[in-house]
Amino acid sequence: MTTSYKYVPPHMVDVVKGYVEFGKFPGSFIVDIMSNDFVKAAGRADDVNKGCLLEYAKFLYCDAPRECWGSYEAVEEWMIKKKLKQKNEYESD
Repeated sequence: MTTSYKYVPPHMVDVVKGYVEFGKFPGSFIVDIMSNDFVKAAGRADDVNKGCLLEYAKFLYCDAPRECWGSYEAVEEWMIKKKLKQKNEYESD
C-alpha cells in the first residue's frame, strides 16, 4: 500500500516520509505527532506547524500506516522494525 502525504505540510513531507518509509528519526515534534501527543507537539511546533495540527491528525487517521503511530512505544517499535527490514534487505543482496 502506498502512503499518501497529502495532509502533511509540504515543508515536512520529506521528514515524515523518511520516518514512515525508512524508520528515520524525525525529530521531537514529529515523534510527538506520531505518538498522538498533540499537547506536547503544540508546545514544540513552530508558527507554521501550529496551524497544521489538524492536518497532521487527518494524516494519521486517513493515510499513515496504523502500526507507525499511536504511542511513543509504537514509534520506537516502528523505527526498529524499519531498520531491521533495511538491514535484512541489505544482507540478502
